[in-house]
Amino acid sequence: MERRLLSRNQVEGREDDNIETIRKRFKVFLESSLPVINYYDAKGKVRKIDAARPIEEVFESVKGIFAPKNEKVILVFALVLSSHILMLNEEDFHLREPNQRKELLWEWTAVAAFDEDEE
Repeated sequence: MERRLLSRNQVEGREDDNIETIRKRFKVFLESSLPVINYYDAKGKVRKIDAARPIEEVFESVKGIFAPKNEKVILVFALVLSSHILMLNEEDFHLREPNQRKELLWEWTAVAAFDEDEE
């Protein structure tokens, strides 16, 4: 994975993809993001999607996990090797243009957390 991210620097000109930054982001992910995912996973409320596939396939997989509109759905996108967590509800996600949705899913591991207890 480190090699892939380092090569992204050469292809995309991403100066922040150096070995030190990559390792720091991974450490932050393990300490900050992963516990949130594990919390919902322990409650049986996690749906995992392989985001290493083409964007279109990932997008279709994410669309497939959404429940009927009458159920509360929260999507948590945890960027691999990052400390950032982006939370969107279903309506926010669907308000985006299709190309924006696909870009949003690039290199993201998607976790859908369904919480019937909250109003």
